Amino acid sequence: VRIRFARSVKRPALLWAIPRRDSTLVLMRGEFDLGARRELRGEVGSLLSASPAEIVIDMAGVRFLDAGWSGVIAQLHDRVVRQGGGTIRISAVSPIARRVLDLCGLTSLSGLELAAPPVA
Repeated sequence: VRIRFARSVKRPALLWAIPRRDSTLVLMRGEFDLGARRELRGEVGSLLSASPAEIVIDMAGVRFLDAGWSGVIAQLHDRVVRQGGGTIRISAVSPIARRVLDLCGLTSLSGLELAAPPVA
């Protein structure tokens, strides 16, 4: 198993991509702004090129999410769901991330499942 890790230098943004049998688990922690999007572009490109049947995104630790990241998730949705017939599950969504996803219209996409973060 090859775990890929990327981090933004300017902002505390960490992204891990952990391949599993038929899916990829993506852990997002920190603040995801425009700078982080530019710095983590290669990792997102790797996810797009791998085209797993399912991507599970854990956003429980996202403290800030720039609206541009909704475009990144929309690209993943297009590749995995529309072109590949798979699913994207967001297994844990921080309140700030959910708000951005709602405002950008992503919560209504078919093939994209959202769950709330676990109650502490």
